[in-house]
Amino acid sequence: MSFLLTPPVAFAIFIILGLLFVYTMNGLAPKGSESEAKLKQYASGQDIAPVRISPDYSGFFPFAFLFTLMHVVVLVVATLPQDVLGLPLLYLAAAALVVYILIRR
Repeated sequence: MSFLLTPPVAFAIFIILGLLFVYTMNGLAPKGSESEAKLKQYASGQDIAPVRISPDYSGFFPFAFLFTLMHVVVLVVATLPQDVLGLPLLYLAAAALVVYILIRR
């Protein structure tokens, strides 16, 4: 029984079960004609013209940078040995400076 619980065997079993599930459900799925109506946007029965949207991510960058910075700082400070005191303080001061620069803009 423990042979079935080894990672390669369990992985193979789950792959086989997943493929069986996919092929079974594919056989049960309804088949329809490939018409243009299947590819149109649905808006409560109204016909709308497709609109191509080009989002602007320039406002997102400072938040993503701050999120990444905080995670890296927490990871580094949390994994430093306890006898090292100056390096975490230096890291936290640098992070505080970066946060100040991001917020000031």
